[in-house]
Formats: sequence, C-alpha cells, structure tokens
Amino acid sequence: AATRPSAIRAAARGVPLEGVALAGALGCEKPARRWLQDVRDVHLEITGDDLLIAGVAEGPEIGRRLEAVLELRLDGELAEGRAAELAAALDV
Repeated sequence: AATRPSAIRAAARGVPLEGVALAGALGCEKPARRWLQDVRDVHLEITGDDLLIAGVAEGPEIGRRLEAVLELRLDGELAEGRAAELAAALDV
C-alpha cells in the first residue's frame, strides 16, 4: 500500500471519490483516509503562468515541474508559500 502522500495521490489519481472510499472499506483504510482528509485538497500557489513569466518555455516541461513541486509539498519536503514553490519549480 502507498504510504507517502505523493504515492497515495498517484494511486488515487482518476479514481472517483466512491472508489477511494470503497478501497478504504476493503482494507486500505489508512491510505484511503489519508487521501480523503489530507492529500486530495492540497494545491500549489503557483501556476504554469508563473513559470512562463519566470522564463520556462511553454510545453510539457511546465506540467512536469508543477507535478514535481506538488509531490515535494505533499511529502513535506518543501516549505509552504509561493516563493518556495517557485524556487523549487525553477530548480527541478
């Protein structure tokens, strides 16, 4: 079972809320509860527009960087705040 918040998010991606609840009822209670309570509503303060303004070329690289920063934030490896997110996005 997934234990890191980023792994829980990856496992739950595209699964309807009812599917996560069902997984919890069928034995994956801890990760399902963690996704429902702690992970699913975490969002970045920065957007792709911020990366474009900072000089990152338009394209899939922007999404890759945003995803990497979100994983860092979910796993507690990044301080909260717009400045920390932008710095991490430009560094990954």
